[in-house]
Amino acid sequence: MADRRRQRRTSKAGVGGRRVEYKRVPLGFIKAIVKTGHVVVEPSEKVRRNPPRGRFQVLLAGDGEVGYVSDVIGPINSPFIVVRVRERGVIEKLSPGAELIMLVPPKKPPRKGAPRRGSSRGRRGFKKGKARG
Repeated sequence: MADRRRQRRTSKAGVGGRRVEYKRVPLGFIKAIVKTGHVVVEPSEKVRRNPPRGRFQVLLAGDGEVGYVSDVIGPINSPFIVVRVRERGVIEKLSPGAELIMLVPPKKPPRKGAPRRGSSRGRRGFKKGKARG
């Protein structure tokens, strides 16, 4: 039984080396840097209208990775975005007024041939052998 489980886990399903091209969206400018490892960002106009939902990666405009979007705080019409910095050394590079960029993954297209969500048969426990009618 243990051998079978190991076989299943090491199957090579979906091992295509697909590189995902992230969209670079200007997140905004640094408003404040907090000692706890958080950075408060004043969002750009595009991000203010549609604040990020999820943990997107954040980059410094010139350099590499800073961290990820942690929270969106404040009122709906003028929110602030909190970025959690991954490493302490990165905080020293940052200064108020520096521009940050967010990496947004592309939206996945719907899978072809996937079952429809509104299937009435699937909800009623449809059995293969039953007469259809």
